Amino acid sequence: MTQRDASSVTTSRNGAAERPFRPRSWNQRTRVRFLTKRRRYWLAQVSGVPSPRMIALADSVAVLEWSIAVCENQGDIAALRDLKEHIRLRDRLLDTFLKSLSAPVRKLSDDEITDSILGRGAAA
Repeated sequence: MTQRDASSVTTSRNGAAERPFRPRSWNQRTRVRFLTKRRRYWLAQVSGVPSPRMIALADSVAVLEWSIAVCENQGDIAALRDLKEHIRLRDRLLDTFLKSLSAPVRKLSDDEITDSILGRGAAA
């Protein structure tokens, strides 16, 4: 799965994969719904509390994804030129966003927790 494919998959509240939201009509209500879903998706990728920079990056990526969807819907030559630029900017921001994610913290097993409490080393 490519990076672009991975970014288009969203998950529902119960963790099941759902198809990405693609509006049938293009108005303020669908824009807000789209931006909210995409922003939640990108912020869910952050382990822990997102910093203001991460929130700003997630917002920017979501806005660019909306612009890409609008340009794809229009389909004329000018929109295709804009589409190319929006994709370039989105990929650049997405790269910055993904690089700034911290590595996930490894969950300790019960034995490792017990060993650390009792002061035993890993070689014990």
